[in-house]
Amino acid sequence: MEEQMISFLKKSGADVSGEKKPVPDILSYQQAVRLTLDIASQLTKLHEKRLGFISINKDQIHMVGENNFVIVNPELFRVNWKNELLISKPFTYNDLMAPELKQVNTLPSTVNSNVGYYAICNLVLSLLNIDNDINRLRPTKLYFLMERILKDDPNERRFIYI
Repeated sequence: MEEQMISFLKKSGADVSGEKKPVPDILSYQQAVRLTLDIASQLTKLHEKRLGFISINKDQIHMVGENNFVIVNPELFRVNWKNELLISKPFTYNDLMAPELKQVNTLPSTVNSNVGYYAICNLVLSLLNIDNDINRLRPTKLYFLMERILKDDPNERRFIYI
């Protein structure tokens, strides 16, 4: 999986020739933007293969070189033809996950596949030194991206970086 994601980053023009290292405990703004965009584009690529994830943590991401990020060992679920994630195995809810996952109490269940983007944004927010206060990012592009993703209603979420 990791090599596929590195190959994907290379094809998109990213310099992934540097050494792999853990994600820092605190990200700079530029690193936060890069992590968000890199991991989201890899999630989009997974969706094309009918796969997705409900959660991601910093241990499932490597920093490659100075400013590129790659997914390693995510727990993957299938995406059905309705673009829903099929949750077919038990999981433990954590604070980085989308709120609708708290309601999953039977298996199999389905949720909107955008729960992965929600988890990415929450992870990035937790790694910025801003006490998880999204308003401290205002008026940046990252703020507006997160504002569009971190909606309680999954049907209102949009991953748009402009």
